[in-house]
Amino acid sequence: MYLMSKNIIGNKQKILSIINTKAIKNNRSMFNNDRANNDNLKKTVFISQSNNIYKNLALVDWLYRYSNFTNNHILLLWKNNLSIEIGKNNNPWLDANCQTYDDNEMNIVRRNTDGKTVYHNNENLNMSFFTPNTCYDKHNNIEIISNALYKKFGIYYDDNVNSGNFNILCSALKIGQANAYHHCSIRVNNDNINQGSTFEKNKNNTTKSTASPLSNLYDVNRNINRDILVSAIGWEYLRTSSIKSENGGTMPTQKQQGFQMINPSEDWFPGLETLEKKYKSWQWNYGKTPKFTITRLLKFPVDSKNTSWFHSLKLSLEVENGIVVEIKLSLPPNFVSNDKNQDASVITNLRGSKYGREITDKIVRALGCTSVPQDVIQTADKSNVAATQ
Repeated sequence: MYLMSKNIIGNKQKILSIINTKAIKNNRSMFNNDRANNDNLKKTVFISQSNNIYKNLALVDWLYRYSNFTNNHILLLWKNNLSIEIGKNNNPWLDANCQTYDDNEMNIVRRNTDGKTVYHNNENLNMSFFTPNTCYDKHNNIEIISNALYKKFGIYYDDNVNSGNFNILCSALKIGQANAYHHCSIRVNNDNINQGSTFEKNKNNTTKSTASPLSNLYDVNRNINRDILVSAIGWEYLRTSSIKSENGGTMPTQKQQGFQMINPSEDWFPGLETLEKKYKSWQWNYGKTPKFTITRLLKFPVDSKNTSWFHSLKLSLEVENGIVVEIKLSLPPNFVSNDKNQDASVITNLRGSKYGREITDKIVRALGCTSVPQDVIQTADKSNVAATQ
């Protein structure tokens, strides 16, 4: 890694002394610190040795829950293997084609902050800035990143202006009673950029994919790689004031804790495995999905001998907490008398099942119908499903 070796330490006791977990459990009042007390603050850059997104998200959660950042602020840098990271209140079935990603053995994981969905591989650099909740500063963090990019690579970045070259992904905050953290990501050299689109909600609270204007930093400057970027952002963080975006030169870095390699494991961080299991669970990744409705347009043949004539039906599935709670079929007018409701409840034992695309396919086959081709439904997504939330 492109860092000065004397500043890289991988000692468990050193790490535990920095985060000072005992203090957070015994004295919550310590967190009512004054922002102006900057002289006593130290800063540390943690670098995760894991590429496992479950471990890394569990580590972020663990540091947020159990660390004391009163006198030591932390920047955690980490990277992941192939994975899709969705926001806390996002919908995995709408934000990503779950079946495609499952077939490719790509993890879909819900993080603990809101915001857009991001495609990850080893060429994304993830950053989590930890402070007490009284002195988090998202704009200061973004300025640290932009200063590092300009000083080291000559790349100008303005968070308020879309330059069309690249953007900082998934800039989200988590604020608690004691601690806070700001999370964001940068795409360094992502080969599969077409899968790197982000997703956002429209005004109707419906999650839809949008064309991403993002590109790789490597496309802007061919001298960039992830390890050099780690060094540049880490050093800029260490020499920048904790309470305002002010470069202190070399003197502040001499007071800091430097770069620390950390191992996100149960041995280093007791209780981490429990958090990791949460991030791996169906209940967290799918069961936390807000209530939504999946709709498919179907064709039902009028005559089994003449398949060119068919009735148009609409199948709707209501999904709550990832579970199918209602299944309805909208019938054409000539199926029922005028005084009847055209929405019929479908009798099936699939109610109460965990939702997945295969559930809809089973119902379509059982009804003897076929789905209307995707290009007929202008609002359909890549799974041929029109969805509202």
